Amino acid sequence: MTTAPIVVRKYGGSSVADLDRLRRIADALGSVAQAGHPLVVVVSAMGKTTSELIALAEQAGSAGGADELPRRELDMLVSTGERVTMALLSIILHGLGQRAVSFTGSQSGIITTDTHFDARVVEVRPHRLERALSEGRIAIVAGYQGMSRSGEITTLGRGGSDTSAVALAGALRAECCEIYSDVDGVYTSDPNRVREALHLPWIGYDFMAAMADAGARVLNREAVRLARQRGTRILARSSFDQAAVPRETQVTSDSAAPARRALVELVEAVRLSGPLDSWAAFVEATTSLDLALPETRRDRTHWHAWIKHDNESLTKLERHARHELSIHRGLSLVSLVGSAASDTPAAAALLAGYCEHVFTAPLRASALMTPARARALVPELHHRWIQPHPTSPPGPTFLPHTSIQPLSRH
Repeated sequence: MTTAPIVVRKYGGSSVADLDRLRRIADALGSVAQAGHPLVVVVSAMGKTTSELIALAEQAGSAGGADELPRRELDMLVSTGERVTMALLSIILHGLGQRAVSFTGSQSGIITTDTHFDARVVEVRPHRLERALSEGRIAIVAGYQGMSRSGEITTLGRGGSDTSAVALAGALRAECCEIYSDVDGVYTSDPNRVREALHLPWIGYDFMAAMADAGARVLNREAVRLARQRGTRILARSSFDQAAVPRETQVTSDSAAPARRALVELVEAVRLSGPLDSWAAFVEATTSLDLALPETRRDRTHWHAWIKHDNESLTKLERHARHELSIHRGLSLVSLVGSAASDTPAAAALLAGYCEHVFTAPLRASALMTPARARALVPELHHRWIQPHPTSPPGPTFLPHTSIQPLSRH
């Protein structure tokens, strides 16, 4: 294989939403390939294809009277979305005179656990990709999917294309993994909800993982875990940034990154609680478990947890747990995240001044509340949590080895 640095890029659903955007990506990829870089491109399904396929599966389940959707068949269905994108992009590249070849997740060597619809990567054998790169081809890979050791098609959960890209970057020893989406990196909060939100040019793996746990959608948590495991640097960029030098967030080791703080709000959170003897049914019924805290109430010991809203998991929970489970929908989870050792107790103390029940997890403190309460409280909490924090130094002085022609939003 060539010794030039391998470039691994991932493009999210908004970046590949239609043929015009795929053509713009193809033009940019051609420039990278002509510069001599071996190029692996991981793609998501186009636009909202995955959500549409899941909705279609739910309709099929209702038509057949199914109590629950078989997850193996869900994997067979939703994995087709990324395959459509990979084939179309490869076709466009061929028309532009580029040597491109597409691969499914299994063909690219991504080996996963047997858990359908929420599998984890356990090994990567990128032999076919390495051969394609050695032949001077652009490798286009369907993200979000792999194959279990028993030969079953699996998918990697929401945001799984990030996981695919980082796993391949690590296996191919790429110097970094570039994640392109509709945002230009990580902010101290959602800039659409908090006008004072600040762009963070450089953060650590653990800090990013804590933000993802709290509900931030910029990067998939499993992708961050794999990046930390292999020491793969992540660059989070926007496909639509029109600036001459686009902004980005670089995610590297926590020991090198400066101290950071952020506020994350997860909307459509669900609070659950029940007696300890219903815990097993809860664990069996949901793959969205994020945090559970035991609590003693008078003469009974209950467990409490919150999950991201998931109709299928909630329906299954209600069926198995019956009256033993208390489900409170339509909440917001507000989390203060900090990378310094003293930040978690400080975050808990700040939240406690506004909320009755505060719980902590590594690098964050969180509280559930009504959406109306969150709308009123989030800007104030952001100001009090972020503004007193000393201004951190700018991002590291890594020089990106490629640049992308920004996509048009029109």
